[in-house]
Amino acid sequence: MYKVKLGDEHPSYATSLNNLATLYYTMDRYEEAEPLMLKAVEIRKVQLGEGNPEYATSLNNLATMYAEMGRYADAEPLYLQSTEIRKAQLGEDHPDYAASLNNLATLYYTMDRYEEAEPLILKAVEIRKAKPGEDHPDYATSLNNLATLFKSMGRYHEAEPLYKQSMGIRKTQLREDHPSYAQSLNDLALLYQIMGRYTEAEPLYAQAIEIDKVQLGEDHRNFATSLNNLAMLYEDMGRYDEAETLYTQALDTRKTQLGENHPDYANSLNNLALLYKSMRRYGHAESLCEQALEIRKAQLGEYHPDYATSLNNLALLYRSMGRYDEAEPLYTQARGIYKTKLGEDHPNYATSLNNLALLYKNMGRYNEAEPLLLQGQQVYLHQLRNVFPSLSEKEKEQFLNTFNFNFELFHSFAGKRHGSNPAITATQYDNALLLKGLLLQSSSQMRERILAGGDTTAICLFEDWQALKRQWLKESEIPKSEREQVGIVPDATLEKANTLEKELSRRSEAFAEAIDTVRTTWWEVQQELKPGESAIELIRYTWHDKNWTDTVHYAALIVTPDTKGHPHLVLLENGNELEAQGAQSYKSAFATRGASRVAGGDNPIPADSLYAYFWQPIQTALDSLGGAGKVYLSPDGVYHTLNLQTLKNPETGRYLLETLDIERVGSTKNLVKKKKQPAPNNNAVLAGYPSYPASPEAVASAQKRFQQGQAARILTASLGSSGYGTYQTYRAIDASRSSISPLPGTLTEVEQVASILDGEGIPTLALLENAASEDLLKKVKSPRILHIATHGFFEPQREQQAEGLNREMLMSGLGQETVTENPYLRCGLYLAGAETTLKNRGNLDFQRPAGQEDGILTAYEATLLDLRGTELVVLSACETGLGVTKNGEGVYGLQRAFQIAGAETVIFSLWKIADQQTQEMMGLFYKNWLQKDMTKRQAFKAAQQTIKEKYEDPYFWGAFVMIGG
Repeated sequence: MYKVKLGDEHPSYATSLNNLATLYYTMDRYEEAEPLMLKAVEIRKVQLGEGNPEYATSLNNLATMYAEMGRYADAEPLYLQSTEIRKAQLGEDHPDYAASLNNLATLYYTMDRYEEAEPLILKAVEIRKAKPGEDHPDYATSLNNLATLFKSMGRYHEAEPLYKQSMGIRKTQLREDHPSYAQSLNDLALLYQIMGRYTEAEPLYAQAIEIDKVQLGEDHRNFATSLNNLAMLYEDMGRYDEAETLYTQALDTRKTQLGENHPDYANSLNNLALLYKSMRRYGHAESLCEQALEIRKAQLGEYHPDYATSLNNLALLYRSMGRYDEAEPLYTQARGIYKTKLGEDHPNYATSLNNLALLYKNMGRYNEAEPLLLQGQQVYLHQLRNVFPSLSEKEKEQFLNTFNFNFELFHSFAGKRHGSNPAITATQYDNALLLKGLLLQSSSQMRERILAGGDTTAICLFEDWQALKRQWLKESEIPKSEREQVGIVPDATLEKANTLEKELSRRSEAFAEAIDTVRTTWWEVQQELKPGESAIELIRYTWHDKNWTDTVHYAALIVTPDTKGHPHLVLLENGNELEAQGAQSYKSAFATRGASRVAGGDNPIPADSLYAYFWQPIQTALDSLGGAGKVYLSPDGVYHTLNLQTLKNPETGRYLLETLDIERVGSTKNLVKKKKQPAPNNNAVLAGYPSYPASPEAVASAQKRFQQGQAARILTASLGSSGYGTYQTYRAIDASRSSISPLPGTLTEVEQVASILDGEGIPTLALLENAASEDLLKKVKSPRILHIATHGFFEPQREQQAEGLNREMLMSGLGQETVTENPYLRCGLYLAGAETTLKNRGNLDFQRPAGQEDGILTAYEATLLDLRGTELVVLSACETGLGVTKNGEGVYGLQRAFQIAGAETVIFSLWKIADQQTQEMMGLFYKNWLQKDMTKRQAFKAAQQTIKEKYEDPYFWGAFVMIGG
């Protein structure tokens, strides 16, 4: 119409051309859009002049289309010209000027010119925040773009809150089925994927795919991008068949809509090639890698990071194929580009260092590989320092998993390198000091700093966080069908708790202390050792030869006061045997009783040979280094499940308990970074002999009496004259019974310990029978001593049904859905009313007073106790040291939970313990400690030795282990 009425040189005709062209390029019909855009630009240039804002708009639109087409060199001058016109004609606070800044910044970070992009996007955010305002989709776009820039720069902790803020605005202002909202879902999911948070990423990708499919269609580039992103996630998760289907569909769409020269098409080729490499379909992978490389070279140039990625990936393929000479120059070229374009602190640069190092390792060029591996580690540690303070514990673990394998790989390298460079063990040891128990340190220190810091706002946030965690557990206990009826969503509560935890982590800056700005080194540990002492870091790792294998190795790194130059290395290359036959044989030999012990072929390693398997190589090394009377041992892997002092040397016939003082520590760094002295509390709380069948009313009545001050400080009742001197009850759940057996020895134990404490002037509260309840235990705050004597349980994930008690429920009384991903919910302590709870799960007529606990204290709940300043926690129950073992972090179970809660020292058990011998040993321990002026550790060992003299079998004296100061 405009062409007929006004002529084909009129500005209004240019507007119609521009609008039609915009429609076409939105539909990916670039060949039709470009001539219309060019014509509109020309008309406005002639009719309106080069200083007119409408001319600037035409330039901006043409540049945007060129950027979409991957023609970055054509887009940049147009964006620059448009930006200058708008700045001059409209001013620096105008939304159109902000749009130009935003677009130019987007182009620059697409081209990986991050330093140029950041000030532009920050300025655009500032302008759009003021006008059109913080609720406008344009402001959301700038936030999203800033987040993407930070993500590309490896500044993940800054990206996430911006993505979430942008997504919230788009959800409110545009609705949840808008393509821009789908973009937010995609971008946040990709960030989560990079950080190893796969379970959070997958539903976001799936939702984005559904929106793009409905709103844009299956032939749209955005839909192809969503498919591609989900495929990348599936590849990372090892779901190759699903990934291949999505990659292929995305590739076909991009080929049709964008053409075979577009950078996005090259991305699809690259991703599919990497998948085929993982599937060992090398022929297919090579041709796709080469094609992607050529496209990126032509479209992006030889100095673009994406081109470096193609070089890296082709080299990676060649290395996998054994074509090392062809891989080396490609790796070297990629490394140079990453260094120049991204900087030496970028994760991609670290990846290139490690890849080249691995190539040199495979080629036997260890001298060249070692400095590259070390430099790469420094980049990852830089990432840890920057990112950790903004994450929850779960997110920290997931993020650490994305690159922790590089440190694990270093141990394999050190095993081969050690012969020519023994000093490499110094780096191994220092890395262990930095990373072992890092998550436990971070969690504990966050709490300590928040609660001791005096910041009332932070303390309130901490209390709110704990309340949300309790709320989540209560909600999870409700059957799913009932939750859905009343609209209870535990996942939403958990997300709120996670968000608060991240805020607390930021406030506490826990990581700054947890990993130490100045790193602890092996020689600092050495300075703390006295003559005759040694420090050992045990490290479990998967062996990497030319590729990853299924073989497990252990490295024992030994430091003595006389160590010169570097720690001594003992390699235990039979890790698979230790963890399979060795662990089973140990359990059969020590952790079971009498006829229940496995014999013959099911016990492949005789008890007398376990010393040779687990300890002899280390002892031989200690002897060669001058011997040791005391060893500070930081265990890993299967060694967490052993009490080494129960091992008998077949040559001498003596147990390690008799010949060596082994002090188990979370990290030998603790010798240097000693914990603060506990608060000067001098009271004790003892809980034992719970009434497992107690009714809710009985528990409530006991609690009321306690709160009214009617509970006895020290027990006077006794079972000592009732014939229990020879009882043989075990603190274990009998799966064949429908009830929880009472433990008379725990009453004797509590009475005995209370008498000892009273004699030393230590105020003591004893919680027994109905008062030995979860409710009262949770009210305890920072006693000097907390002693709990009862039944404990640990339920491996493979044994999810609770035999005997209730086949529909687990031993925690929770459903399988709740406990699957949280090991802290698969172990705990039974307290008053626990049996009643287990029997009435699912009984709709069963009611408990509002707010009353269920009598089962899980490790999850134990983490929420306030035990700051508590000197000692004794978990006098069976299997309180068991849980889920994770490399470098120890055992996720009760003993870790009480450490997180603040306990300095924890005594726990590794197997089902005998009631009588346990109460005897506990009485001896407290007498030794409090009456004979021994240290806790000396008292504990002396008690074990006394029980051993009376009961030779390690089953009776070896179950308990002490960790901490």
